[in-house]
Amino acid sequence: MIRLAKKEDLGAINEIYNYEVAHSIYNVDTRPVTQEERLLWYENHPKNELPILVKEVKGETIAWASLSQWTTHGGYSKTAEVAIFVARNVHRQGLGKELLRNLIEKAETLEYKSLVSRIVAGNTPSIKLHQLFGFKYVGVMRRIACKLDQWVDVQIWQKDLFI
Repeated sequence: MIRLAKKEDLGAINEIYNYEVAHSIYNVDTRPVTQEERLLWYENHPKNELPILVKEVKGETIAWASLSQWTTHGGYSKTAEVAIFVARNVHRQGLGKELLRNLIEKAETLEYKSLVSRIVAGNTPSIKLHQLFGFKYVGVMRRIACKLDQWVDVQIWQKDLFI
């Protein structure tokens, strides 16, 4: 079941996220997010503006996705950034597709006009997922982040929601 996240999900959300922080170049955070930081993040995502979705199976949160504010400049108020994270032990089961489909539906309902994703170059599963849902490659920031002693390029992908 996919549903809106609750405070009780924050531990699982953090566990999924922090695994990628520690083990992957595809998440460019360099230190784990604390429970306090995650709670602040959650509180800054009003459900009626910036939803956080979770995939729950048998009472366990195994994946999550969110819309976040792209920037604080007012002209971007109808643009949101997409994040999707799936627990390592359940990759390649279609959970990212399910979450992104639901997140796009939420964005359309909330009248967002543009969705943006930053994807580390080489993250082929994420790139293919975004392409499947109509995101277009719009550019690259070269050697913009250093993760696990490796400088990485970050691609920008965008979905136009104007109807």
